[in-house]
Amino acid sequence: MPYRLSGLLALLSLPALVAQAQTLEPETPPQTSKQALKIGLRVFEQPDVALSYERWLPARWSLSTTLGYFPQHYTSYGLWYTNAAGQQQPTVEQGVNRYYNVDVQARYYFRRRTAGRPLTGWYAALVLHGSHVRTTREYGPTPTTAAYVAYSAVTRLQPQLQLGRQWGLGSRLVLDTFVGTEILRRALSRNTQARYQPLNRGAGLQLGYRF
Repeated sequence: MPYRLSGLLALLSLPALVAQAQTLEPETPPQTSKQALKIGLRVFEQPDVALSYERWLPARWSLSTTLGYFPQHYTSYGLWYTNAAGQQQPTVEQGVNRYYNVDVQARYYFRRRTAGRPLTGWYAALVLHGSHVRTTREYGPTPTTAAYVAYSAVTRLQPQLQLGRQWGLGSRLVLDTFVGTEILRRALSRNTQARYQPLNRGAGLQLGYRF
């Protein structure tokens, strides 16, 4: 009888011992997302589809890189005339501008980050925007020339200043919204009345995943 009583008491005290052991186990701190992968649309000089990667840096900074691409197709019509032909002939020019964009961005968040909402809040960013434009032009035949194709390419760098907010949508998703402007005017040809090209301004929207 004493053995049965002691066994019953040990059985009844087992849940309390298990609960005490669980409380003694160290708790694992929640993992903080330090990276984000985003995709969306931007509109500056031309719209493009942009894929971005953002990395959390110490303090309130982050560093991100963006790849963008946009093909612009166009068709123009005109009239061709020479004294030899003695009449006007319609001409057609078809072309495509392919925009390849690369950005490097240093971003500063105004709000101090917390473990529960990393990479979110209002921010200002300094961006170095690189653009490479490849143009293909197809010219139709005329009475004196055959059809032909012409190629050209232009590459330029332009610093930008952006102001935006990255919204936290749950524990993983983010929505990045911003407006921005170029901050360096480009000189134009001396034959034009305006000495500098106007600064391009734009905005962007990206949906991302933190990990």
